[in-house]
Amino acid sequence: YRQAPKQIIIAGRLIAFKGHKFLIQAMPKLVETFGSDVKLLIAGTGDLELELKEQVSELGLSESIEFLGYSKEVGCLMANSDVVVVPSISEGFGVVFLEAFSAKTPVVSWNVPAGNELIQHGRTGYLVKPYDVSLLAEQLIDILDNPEDQGDIVEGAYDKLKSYFNLERMVEETIAFYRDALIK
Repeated sequence: YRQAPKQIIIAGRLIAFKGHKFLIQAMPKLVETFGSDVKLLIAGTGDLELELKEQVSELGLSESIEFLGYSKEVGCLMANSDVVVVPSISEGFGVVFLEAFSAKTPVVSWNVPAGNELIQHGRTGYLVKPYDVSLLAEQLIDILDNPEDQGDIVEGAYDKLKSYFNLERMVEETIAFYRDALIK
């Protein structure tokens, strides 16, 4: 599912703390840079859907941003995109990061908990100063301008996913946890 030569995706419930509005605010700079060659896909539903659609309309971005609604194909959408953006104000564990790592698609996140626990800037993804829409736009432009530079990043993220989040390791850690609990 590819809408444009340069495709960005954000996936998650359309609620305030997920930060969709910040990515939408960054889009005019990307459209100024890439014109109709850039597209943002928004996968998800939620209470802010109408408000976000109004924001898109007010910024004149209706041709550049598509609301997909709920999708069971998020992994496929990520794999077919150039970058995944996670501008959450706060995030619990952040499954979306693991989905992006698995899809081998670069991730950009605010430098906040969850994002900065899973991403090493420049090694497994990119961290941006929280709420700095201008820096977010610059980072996205750099990624979209230099797709050939993303190979090591996505491989680093994929390796992290395989080594830290595999069943064998999780079973070993669970057994160790219960052993420690029983000893105490």
